[in-house]
Amino acid sequence: CSNFTSLPNNPSNLTSLTIFNISKCSSLTSLPNKIGSLISLTILDIFSFLSLTSLRNKIGNLYL
Repeated sequence: CSNFTSLPNNPSNLTSLTIFNISKCSSLTSLPNKIGSLISLTILDIFSFLSLTSLRNKIGNLYL
């Protein structure tokens, strides 16, 4: 994961995804714009996501 610089911008076809683990992805700077459309997502693991600059506006449809 440390080599990923970006993720697909439209993950909305992953509606059954329940766990999204991108921990220790130090090269990523943002999450996909439509990550809030992952309606089955129950765990978003972003531990050690040091370059993340914005999250709140992208997870608007998810329950915190």
